[in-house]
Amino acid sequence: MRVENLSNRRAWLTEGVHPHSLLGYLSRVRDPRRRQGRIYPLAGILAILILAALHGESSLRGMWVWAKEREEKLIKEKVLGFWGAGRLPALSAIWYLLRDLDGEALEGAIAAWAAQWGGISALRVDGKALRGSKRTGMPALQVVTEAVGEAGGPALTGALGD
Repeated sequence: MRVENLSNRRAWLTEGVHPHSLLGYLSRVRDPRRRQGRIYPLAGILAILILAALHGESSLRGMWVWAKEREEKLIKEKVLGFWGAGRLPALSAIWYLLRDLDGEALEGAIAAWAAQWGGISALRVDGKALRGSKRTGMPALQVVTEAVGEAGGPALTGALGD
């Protein structure tokens, strides 16, 4: 199924997304792809990677396999934006997208989302290279783990593909 008017599709997608939700903040991150290459929405891809990481996946391939196992359910969630394409992106498409993504913009969006919760005084970020993600002439992809919480209190943690 091909979506004829991409601007109508984007308007419909943002209609169901609360602006203060994580998906709302992720949709503010600039997409590094050319317009012609935007079959899959950036915010939807990032959201799926976050979900997979929160379910214990620590590699990009593991996150992708987790998503592919749930592809039918994820496509039905229209706010993720995959209903127009009818399938999830290939692992290589996600890899190239993450390679070109502005990590600072992503971190800023997540920090802004976390800052709206009152009482957050600590935001900790850690990262590691994903095994098997290094390509000739390219650095390995990174997984960024972020922990937020009150100073001296428990932290809420999550991992993002970056």
